This record gives sequence, structure tokens and C-alpha cells, in this order.
Amino acid sequence: MSEGYYNIERKEMLEFIEGSPSKIFEAGCGTGNFGEVLKKKFNTEVTCVELFENAANKAKKKVDKVICGNIEKEIDNIENNYYDLIIFNDVLEHLHDPWSLLKKTAGKLGSGGRVIASIPNIRYLQTMAEIVIKKDFKYTDAGILDKTHIRFFTKKSIIRMFEECGYKIIKIQGINGIKSFKFMLLNIFSFGFLKESSYLQFAVVASVKK
Repeated sequence: MSEGYYNIERKEMLEFIEGSPSKIFEAGCGTGNFGEVLKKKFNTEVTCVELFENAANKAKKKVDKVICGNIEKEIDNIENNYYDLIIFNDVLEHLHDPWSLLKKTAGKLGSGGRVIASIPNIRYLQTMAEIVIKKDFKYTDAGILDKTHIRFFTKKSIIRMFEECGYKIIKIQGINGIKSFKFMLLNIFSFGFLKESSYLQFAVVASVKK
């Protein structure tokens, strides 16, 4: 996997953060570039978990605390009722049991806390073309069919997962979409059926149901 995979800043996710969270937790922080952006923008305490040691060591120079380990195991060691915001940027699809993780995550949020996640969309048009037209399901080093992805999601299944885990969806929005005129026409002729297929990922904002 290329080094760039761990260096992405993910600034497009900033628009989903409301208010001024004072304590943020990020799972799968890579080299800490997004956490560094959060610290500068919100003057906040940022704690991260990162699986890969090389990336974690770089992140330690950019955020307050980095735990090197598997988030599915480390979640039990994280403070309860503490964080204003917990972030999963393209993480849940890599996990064996994202449902259990989300349920445990709820107990780590303080009053009014939120979870923000970015999750790849298996219905992305280019991926569907590979599967349906080319009749192939070829794993790659990055993207929707990343060979390290264990779970695959659509917008509908993302909503269902969060709701089954005790969350209320505040917002779900497609990000990193196709903007070509050709796709726009294709979507019009399909009466809007392909709209969700234009998005590489969906961004989710959720809170714990009361």
C-alpha cells in the first residue's frame, strides 16, 4: 500500500463538524494529518489510534496522544463518557465487526457527543461497471475494492448499521462525487436512479439515541 494512503488530510470532512469540540478521538489516523488540521482549527485535544507503527510514530508529532494498536481491541481502554467527537474516516469497512465497535463507541461519547464517519460506497458507478459490465470483482491496493476491505456498504446499509447500533442519523451525505456532464445526463435518463452511484463515499454524522 502506498505511503500516500496514510497521508491524506481529508479536509472535506471538516464541514461535518459543528461547534467547537474540545476533545476529539480519531480511529485510523494514518500519519496524523487530519488530526493536525483539527488541532489547528479547533484548538482541541486530539487522541488517535493507528494500527501501523510507522504511521503512528509520525502522528505522535502532530496530535496529543497516539495509541498504536487495533481499534477493535483498544476501544475498551479508551475513556468512557469523555469525547465530544469520535471520527472514523474510511475505517469501519476494514473491521471484522464494525457493529460491536459502534456499540462500544457510544459509551465513549460525552453528553451531546457525535460520531462522524466516512464510508466507501459499493454502488459507486465505476465499481458497479467493473462488476456488472466487466463481470469482475478485482481487488485493488486502494479505493472501493481495496484488498484490505472486509465489509462493503451502500447508503441504505450504512443507515441501518448505525440505527441498529443505537444511533440517530443526523446527516448522511455523498462526498467525492462524479461531476461530469455525461454522468449528469445518464442520471437524468435513469430518472435519478444513479444519483447515489456518483459518490465515492458517504459522510455520516450520528448521535446516540436517547
